[in-house]
Amino acid sequence: MLLSGRYEILALPEILKVKTQDDVMRLEDIAILVIKKYTDLFYRKYAKRFETGNLNYNNVGKQMVLPFVSEKGEKYVLQIKKKDEKGKPINRDLINKIKELKRNLNKLLKEESEELPRVYLDSHLYLPILVQSTKIDKISPEELVESEADFVKELKEYLKRNKERFRNYKIYLLRNFPKIGVGFQLQWSGFYPDFIMWITNGKKQIMVFVDPKGLVHTKGLDDEKVVFAGFKSSDSDAITIKDIEKKLGKENVVL
Repeated sequence: MLLSGRYEILALPEILKVKTQDDVMRLEDIAILVIKKYTDLFYRKYAKRFETGNLNYNNVGKQMVLPFVSEKGEKYVLQIKKKDEKGKPINRDLINKIKELKRNLNKLLKEESEELPRVYLDSHLYLPILVQSTKIDKISPEELVESEADFVKELKEYLKRNKERFRNYKIYLLRNFPKIGVGFQLQWSGFYPDFIMWITNGKKQIMVFVDPKGLVHTKGLDDEKVVFAGFKSSDSDAITIKDIEKKLGKENVVL
């Protein structure tokens, strides 16, 4: 039964008016669509929660493909307009400079440029890391937004300043792929952290899931991401990252 006031349907006013038998049948179809959508969301939510609560840990094999790749393989695809609305050629210099970078790998990886903003980090598993640009219409896989780029740059500087401190550590960073990468089902929503960082020291391995967007849009300490980090009340049944760590049963793995 669909209870009034619990659903919001965006439609033209006449769609919901009832004057004939056909109108009744149309409303029945709308109600069935709502029920189907609810059932689908309900199933996917609890299926993902089950998966999150039963995550396993394995070594990465050669057969595994890193999730941060484009549809055409391990490369970026850039889309740049060649002509304006009047058919006049545009962006020729930009396209030529990017083609030149493509031919010069050392320059592409090591140097910065306005034409193709990017970040280079020795320990990142996918290089270079392209950054959002107003000059480029679309980048696939998705480029870094400002907060993500700031995180990578500051991490790079931090590791450089503390080189001696991390002498015995190996650190790897991977940009996670939204929605199809490594994710967790929280109580109400899915959580796909922007980055996954591995820190190894001998047999000990620390896996850090990083989402550098800040807490501006959260709901305080009760926010799902904050709770997932391990800050939950004693009577809460929410799954936390430490619950997953405990279930793994591996003393050398820290989440």
